Amino acid sequence: MTLSVDRVQRHLVPTVLPCHLCPEPAPALPELAVTLRPAIGPERTVWLCRFCQDTRPGRDRPVLGGADWSWRGLNRGAAALRTAFATGQWVPLPAEHRFAEALRRARWTESSVRDLLRRADPALRTGRLVPLLQDALTVVLAHAPAGDVSLREVRRLIDALAAAPAPVPDRSARAGRPPVG
Repeated sequence: MTLSVDRVQRHLVPTVLPCHLCPEPAPALPELAVTLRPAIGPERTVWLCRFCQDTRPGRDRPVLGGADWSWRGLNRGAAALRTAFATGQWVPLPAEHRFAEALRRARWTESSVRDLLRRADPALRTGRLVPLLQDALTVVLAHAPAGDVSLREVRRLIDALAAAPAPVPDRSARAGRPPVG
């Protein structure tokens, strides 16, 4: 927390710095200042909350990079998808379960994950899992090792999908017969 001067009352007012990576106004810490180098515009100092600083892929560098932005979007999307799956609001395609199992068994390197995503069934691109992972996961893996803390939320999502049995389509309904049971 920093202090600023209220121009009307002439006394110090606490000001909470927002985290630059968090979508909600998470309080940032002044000692966690990093440099932001945007593609267009001047370089400037921004602040991060403790969670973002401790778990972003570029935490060893004092500069926000593309991997940090990709990580934040991937992290938010994976958490939302895992919550939707756990509450039953999202039912993955059977192919998404198989893809999650293949990803779970694969080596988590940039090239192996990129190859797995490239070879994914085109029907998977209509689901929610592959579009989430398509670009962001390979960018994060280029800057973080497979067991890095920055991949924790994605690992949880993949583990949840791979552990759950894939739904079996009811073939009797397709043949025009009433379902048995």
